[in-house]
Amino acid sequence: MKFDTKLFKKNISFFIISALILVLLCLISLLTGGGGVKLNKVDLNDDQTTVSKLVISEIMSLNKGALADPKGKLYDYIELYNGNEKDINLKNYGLSDEINNVKWVFPEVIIEAKSYLVVFLSGSKQEGLYATFKLKANGGETFGLFKPNGKVVDAIKTVALEGNTVMARDADGKWVIQTKPTPGFANNLKGHEEFLESIMSDDEKSVIITE
Repeated sequence: MKFDTKLFKKNISFFIISALILVLLCLISLLTGGGGVKLNKVDLNDDQTTVSKLVISEIMSLNKGALADPKGKLYDYIELYNGNEKDINLKNYGLSDEINNVKWVFPEVIIEAKSYLVVFLSGSKQEGLYATFKLKANGGETFGLFKPNGKVVDAIKTVALEGNTVMARDADGKWVIQTKPTPGFANNLKGHEEFLESIMSDDEKSVIITE
């Protein structure tokens, strides 16, 4: 078929607008998770973390009973890890699900060196480590940790998660999906065992099984 240059020139505005719409749709798809980040689902192992800075280390956006707060409430949560050799005072650091808008600011709290800290995403104002926003279970948001001056410390685009599964950093600091959460502990087999032991009641811990 012969290319009609006259027809093309006559309708050039239409072609340009169509191309711009396609580009815009692609951008929207990327920003809303349609072309989202793909993470591998992995099993826990015995590897020790090599991360040596302050990072977001675990995210649960659909808590179906994996972890309750001290009052027994079920909230989604995020976990930070301080891989530094020194403690960090997180006062006035911030968290948000928008990269250009800090939504919640830390009170006076210290995250010790080589330690973990859990923040519940309650979506309401409460005393303690309860962020005033929530994350969507279907992902597509950019979750960030910010310094008091607004500079980004760490950020990650969230992905869709099933109930009680988490986005977590592996020993090398790469993001993966894990079916065994480890809030407050290392993202490995030992950390999961320590987490389970921490939520057991005293009665459960004292049970001795004999054959």
